[in-house]
Amino acid sequence: MAEIAIYQDIDSATGFGPQALRDALTEAAGGPVTARLNSEGGNVIDGLACYNLLRNYPGETTVVIDGMALSIASLVACAGDKVQMAENSWFMLHNPHNQVAGDGDDLRGMANLLDGMRDQLANVYTAKSKKPKEEILQLMDAETWLTGPQALEAGFVDEVTASLEVAAEFDASRFSRPPKIQHKETVTMTAASYQELKAAFPRAQAEFLTGCLDKGHTLDKARAEYDEQTAKALEETTEELSKSKAEFEEFKKKKEEEAKAEEEEKKEAEAKAKAEEEEEKEAAEAKGKTGVKAAASGKAKGGQTAGSRFMDAVNERVKLGMPKAQAVAETVHCDPEAHREFVLGSQRRP
Repeated sequence: MAEIAIYQDIDSATGFGPQALRDALTEAAGGPVTARLNSEGGNVIDGLACYNLLRNYPGETTVVIDGMALSIASLVACAGDKVQMAENSWFMLHNPHNQVAGDGDDLRGMANLLDGMRDQLANVYTAKSKKPKEEILQLMDAETWLTGPQALEAGFVDEVTASLEVAAEFDASRFSRPPKIQHKETVTMTAASYQELKAAFPRAQAEFLTGCLDKGHTLDKARAEYDEQTAKALEETTEELSKSKAEFEEFKKKKEEEAKAEEEEKKEAEAKAKAEEEEEKEAAEAKGKTGVKAAASGKAKGGQTAGSRFMDAVNERVKLGMPKAQAVAETVHCDPEAHREFVLGSQRRP
């Protein structure tokens, strides 16, 4: 990035003029350019030419006000695509003026010329700040001096940087209302008001704003603290989110394992119940088959009498492990006819 230092009056004859700026911009060949300003001002016509050269440059332009941009130099500063200003630098706008001698016609002609120049300058300041032209004219009439934060609030600059040591002194006799400042003296900025802090940090909590007031912070210092607190809060929030996510994943895994265990237990219980049901069914079928055999027809079959059939049924149940008394009772219940024949047969015996 090419850098152009305008650290003198803007004047073709005695300082930095449009030709010097044009040569520097030609050498930059359309690439990004940074113009560093520390100038009391100078010739209005030369200043307008420098403004137009910077404004019409095809590449990106940044103007940095290192110490001061006074008078026509403040208008040149407005040409940048981005304008930066040190916190303790000065930005000053006023009406153009000149010294003239002559008759009434000469004086009236100069007055008309100066009025026309004032209107041209006001148009440039209005375009940059977006303020009403009437308000700009009032600021020019009053010879308005602005620090970095004040120029930012007024819309003349886009960014305020940290304080720098003032690089040049100015001739106070050239201006109507110059501030009290000495060569290479660091300007002490006043603390920002609550309204300024609230406007600069609309999302900040009241605790932060009152804390800045208690510490006497300028807007730059408040901004640095706000950025630090925001970065810390973001880091803490990110850490909490990561922790919560890990806890959720662990909880989810635990619930999935519990659900899987419950499903396996359910399947095991169903299998066990089915096995028990099968066992009961097989036992019932076995019992039914025994009863059918014991309850066979009471008529003799193959020479076997009903009485002997009754005893055979009892003996078969005993073989299966049933006590004899229970076996007799089961056989009587299942084949009463055989039991009756058995009893009758016993009575007929001698």
